[in-house]
Amino acid sequence: MIGRRAFCWVALCISTVIWGQSIRLEGVVLDSLGVVISTANIVALNKETNRMDSFSISDLNGKFSMSIKKDVPYLVKISYLGFKPVELQRKSSVDLNEVVVMYEQAEQLEGVDVTYEMPVSIQGDTIVYNADSFNTGSEKKLKDVLENLPGIEINADGQIEVEGRQVSKVMVEGKDFFDGDSKIATENIPANAIDKVQVLKNFNEVSQLSGVTNNDDSMAINIKLKDGKSKFWFGELAAGAGEKERVLLNPKVFYYSPKTSINVLANANNVGENPFTRRDYFRLTGGFRNQSNRSGSSIQIQTDDLGLTNLQNNNAASIENDFAATNFSYSAKEGLDFSGFAIFSQNDTRIKSVRERTFTSTGITETIDNDIKQTNTSQLYKFSTLYNVNPNLQLEYDLFFRTSDEQELSDLTSVATRVEDISSDRTQTPKQLSQNLNAYFTLSDTHIFALELQHNAQDENPLFKLQKERILFPNILPLVRGAESYYVQQNRFTRTNKFDGRLEYYYMLNNTASLNMTVGTTQVKQDYDSFMGAYEENVFTRFEEPNLNNNVHYDFSDIYTALSYRVKTGKFTINPRLTLHKYDINTIQASTLRNEETRLLPDVWVSYQMRRSKSLRFTYRAQLQYSDVSRLGEAYTFNNYNRLFLGNSGLKPAYFNNFTLNYFNFNIFNFTNIFIRLNYRKQFDNFKTVNTINGINRESTPFNSPRDEERITLNGRMQKRFNNVKTSLTLRLNKNKSYNIVNGTLRRFDYFTQLASATVATNFKAAPNIELGYSYNINRSTDEDQRLHYITERPFVGLDAAFLKGFIFLAEYSYYDFRLGNTSLNRYDDLRMSLSFNKEDTPWEFGIEATNVLENANINTDNFSGISQTTTRYAIQPRYIYFTLKYFI
Repeated sequence: MIGRRAFCWVALCISTVIWGQSIRLEGVVLDSLGVVISTANIVALNKETNRMDSFSISDLNGKFSMSIKKDVPYLVKISYLGFKPVELQRKSSVDLNEVVVMYEQAEQLEGVDVTYEMPVSIQGDTIVYNADSFNTGSEKKLKDVLENLPGIEINADGQIEVEGRQVSKVMVEGKDFFDGDSKIATENIPANAIDKVQVLKNFNEVSQLSGVTNNDDSMAINIKLKDGKSKFWFGELAAGAGEKERVLLNPKVFYYSPKTSINVLANANNVGENPFTRRDYFRLTGGFRNQSNRSGSSIQIQTDDLGLTNLQNNNAASIENDFAATNFSYSAKEGLDFSGFAIFSQNDTRIKSVRERTFTSTGITETIDNDIKQTNTSQLYKFSTLYNVNPNLQLEYDLFFRTSDEQELSDLTSVATRVEDISSDRTQTPKQLSQNLNAYFTLSDTHIFALELQHNAQDENPLFKLQKERILFPNILPLVRGAESYYVQQNRFTRTNKFDGRLEYYYMLNNTASLNMTVGTTQVKQDYDSFMGAYEENVFTRFEEPNLNNNVHYDFSDIYTALSYRVKTGKFTINPRLTLHKYDINTIQASTLRNEETRLLPDVWVSYQMRRSKSLRFTYRAQLQYSDVSRLGEAYTFNNYNRLFLGNSGLKPAYFNNFTLNYFNFNIFNFTNIFIRLNYRKQFDNFKTVNTINGINRESTPFNSPRDEERITLNGRMQKRFNNVKTSLTLRLNKNKSYNIVNGTLRRFDYFTQLASATVATNFKAAPNIELGYSYNINRSTDEDQRLHYITERPFVGLDAAFLKGFIFLAEYSYYDFRLGNTSLNRYDDLRMSLSFNKEDTPWEFGIEATNVLENANINTDNFSGISQTTTRYAIQPRYIYFTLKYFI
């Protein structure tokens, strides 16, 4: 506690001293007639350091305001296109107020010194940030640069978010960088190579379609490299070693030229860095889009069916990683481009946890002490071709393959009505091959055609072995009673072939209106087999009972046609659409079940563009969601050591009404960024489960909820800069009403989560910077018997300081108070520190890093499933201290 208080007091004192050393420079910019000039660029250059200390942009009233240091000489430059630049020499110990008069300039004179570029500019749907205007000098990688920029956030998974939406593509100099994942970019691109960051809103890779489609949920980022970094090799070679046999190897090499780019990344470490996790593997899609979702109808295809335990906050008791990846692009000639990537990753992880699970309907509590060892080897490959020699014709072909080899060994002790030791072994080697062929043809200014074809083939083969002391589900499994132990095995195999195709025709009625006609189809074929058996004296005997063996063939056919009208009138753009679907579904197992139906699904998109950087958008979508074969098999399968699952071939599709309202406002004059996203979802016939709970054992089968369910989510953020001080307020709310059947009774469950956080941070060029923050997280669950209220409070402090011409000190501290209502369950803190030295004009950097400095032993999470309330305590890695050496290329 003493160390924690001292750290916070030091941080607070530093921030007080820093803010006390500044004065205000305010004023108004006018032309020679006394008319205010808006969007003039004002920068303050520190004459002692020859660096830009502060900047401002005049607002609609011509006013500007910035913070500069006391008693330091400054050259203040004011510029505006078409006017002669103005320079002011200022040095003061008190606040200054200026009236700046600018005179028109007939033409730009050769040799005139143009003031620094504007820190932020908005060009249509593109926001351009000049990175150096926001950098403080302590940035190491793209993640650090982006965290300085207003409107951009890095989430807990390392992914980039803009306006609360995840960025789908990262490019460097217009070339794809590991398409389909932004974490690899944020963790690997060096900060010192970045010149500008371009945020591409409403992003569409097909120029022909940019004016006739709505891409409001599509975000991309393009990184512009500094001069001299665009035609040669650059990067860094890093290595580290420390106590407890800790090692780190992390080379990153990049090459960019107008025709070719090559990126090579590697990371081998046992210090807890996670360059590529299981979650990253399943999240990385290679940029492939789910076409069926765009028609309002979708089918859920399971891709992670083994049920392995994921990392908590990217932490575990032990983590060892080996990662290697390469990305390339090559322009063979004008209009013909090739690109792709290859990724290899191996993770060895140990997860130790103590879990307390309470079944809300029965009140029975189970305590589980679990020791898990995971090994995961992943490979991903992508190859793409783009052909657009003719501006009216664009052809694309993509090939994406991924596979992994996973194993999880679990040894746990369950304490409920009695104590029992349980072990399990889960393995799988899934494979997925996806292909994409697209063609876009502009016949004339009024006729545009688009053909998109996609095929996906995947195999899943999860194997589950379970050894228990007590008999498992004696009324279902044919096991011999009275044995000393029971050893069962389950094999499952799922083969999926999915084809999506759509042909679209766009007819431009005039400059502001267009019609879109679509015909498309989704065809899915799945084969699902499962069986289980038991070992006796190391001999496996398969159970022959029909209710323990699945053999299912599933055919899903969706043929649809759609008509939409898009019109722009004033500040409004309106796009209603109707989609007619014809479904034909066959489920073949012991008996054949066929379902044919026709559905009409409406949706509407309305955008109100108040001004260039301020908009309000409303979306309504009717959606139909079908289950894949995983919920339809009418024989039992294991989900876990205490849960059996029985499918339901009679499941109907779930129907959703989605209403979304988005507000966005980015004021470049005072650097205020506001976004709000409100979603209301009404759910009918939603997929739920019938649960029979006996002690800690559970039998489940899916069914369609007889009651309508609701979900309301609110996601908002406001960021504002006061010269060298930046503030941020984030609020996330989620409220759910749902139903399940437990032991024959239909039960309602309400779940509410809230995350509120606020931060204040400095952004000085040549002074220590500090971030002070506080977050308050609520998880509240209510069923018909009880109400649980979990709270996590987290104050945090960050400090970075560049000093003595080459030293950079970084520290991050968080304190967690995890409690149930007013009862504290766990209090812990986390401190990370690093110190590095890089002498100017030398390629070497020396450093020392320390993780978990305060030797915290564990972290907490809570979860409410509608069946049980679970609180888990996870063991995390001990303190590691290690030295690093970097060579900058």
